Amino acid sequence: MKRTIDAVLIIFILCIMVCGVGFYIYRIELIWLIVRNDMLQKAPDDYPRERILEAFDQHRRSWEKGSRRTDTALVDLSALSQTLEKTQYLSALELDKMLRTFLTDTATKDNEQKALIE
Repeated sequence: MKRTIDAVLIIFILCIMVCGVGFYIYRIELIWLIVRNDMLQKAPDDYPRERILEAFDQHRRSWEKGSRRTDTALVDLSALSQTLEKTQYLSALELDKMLRTFLTDTATKDNEQKALIE
């Protein structure tokens, strides 16, 4: 009986460790999806979804290429998430401004990192 309990406990601990490693590896993808979906939900019905999706895809491509560090991408997403938390609905103007700022910050940080490398 004790061996069975030990075996179950070991399997349980291993499962928790695997889940923890998985969440650590995919944390940026999870946060990226959550922030993107939050923005899509708060956008006006007549706002083009493609504009939001393209902005987030552009941001994702920048850190997938390795030109940006994951930490920097997390900071960008965290800042955007905090801004989104404060509002229930976004107007088209607010959304355009947020996306422009999001992409400008991304491009600026990319250029700064390239300058540091060179």
